[in-house]
Amino acid sequence: MKIEIKDFIKSDDMVLVLDRDNKGDVVSYWKSVRCSLVAPFNYVIIQLMKISPFMGLTRFCFRNFLGMKIAKNTGFAQVKVDPLFPDLISVGENSSIGWGSRLLCHGFTQKNAKIGKIVIGKNVLIGADSLIGPGVRMGDNSVVAMKSLVIKDVPANELWGGVPAKKIKELKELI
Repeated sequence: MKIEIKDFIKSDDMVLVLDRDNKGDVVSYWKSVRCSLVAPFNYVIIQLMKISPFMGLTRFCFRNFLGMKIAKNTGFAQVKVDPLFPDLISVGENSSIGWGSRLLCHGFTQKNAKIGKIVIGKNVLIGADSLIGPGVRMGDNSVVAMKSLVIKDVPANELWGGVPAKKIKELKELI
């Protein structure tokens, strides 16, 4: 299974769904898809960056320790990054991810495991306390309202919001 995940990470595919065997509980399943040392290490880095007042340091650590693809001038305000698969997250230039938002690249159910990349374009604004789910692509200049649940792609130049998030309006200019 870990070989399938390594191949997925290198591919252009956005989502990988794996059938889950029924050995053990759902919560402990993460150890069968990722090395059990990776998540605790990543978790520590994520928690430390939540208290860092230096955005350059946060970007450096996210890039170099977590493997995230982060362009210049991006901002993270106490963001909760997926500790299992942070390397599946990419963020374009001048994007801002609001306070307490979550970038979640995996989901486990009793039946399967869904692992998905998150691709955030340029000049994207994600409002506070929003959740971006696995397999979501956000177009350039898009905006997600605060406290939104994004589980499908957000096209460029659109404002989305709600639970689940849906299109509110087209944007003619940056907010």
